[in-house]
Amino acid sequence: MRSHGPNREGKGRELRKTGLARALRGHDRVAVDTAPLVYFLGGHAPRDALVDDLLARAAAGELEVVASVVTEAELLVGALRAGSREAALVGQLFDGPAVRVVPVSRQVARRAAELRAGHGLRMVDAVVAATALEEGCTALVGNDRASRRLVGQISYVHLDDLVDGSQEPGPPPGG
Repeated sequence: MRSHGPNREGKGRELRKTGLARALRGHDRVAVDTAPLVYFLGGHAPRDALVDDLLARAAAGELEVVASVVTEAELLVGALRAGSREAALVGQLFDGPAVRVVPVSRQVARRAAELRAGHGLRMVDAVVAATALEEGCTALVGNDRASRRLVGQISYVHLDDLVDGSQEPGPPPGG
């Protein structure tokens, strides 16, 4: 599995120190969508460095990272197609100390339906967002512009905006 350490160099390292840390300032519990974990597992620079930092901070106990079991399933599809080594890496990620996987409950299902109906999200994105909200997360880290529709309910940290330098940090809702 990939490292969660600070020994990366270059643009990604600088982004890690500034953009993501600023965007998540004041957030103790954050949810992560599928795309950031795809970048991390696949080594897609410079986004992977941002996610590496997020997971390292979670493994160190600085913040809690939550993922829906739907995110785990999405990652496993590609990993199983690629081979047993990749599937094992996904298992290590979700069995490790950095990410807490949350099952889909009836409360999450209802909230997802409300989010889909009210914001036009795809169902899988609505389930991820509903999981975040039901688990008390104040930020959701992803790379889907449609999830920005959740403004006022949860802070959305869009990775491409951090790479481009265009995302301003936002306080937790109600903060």
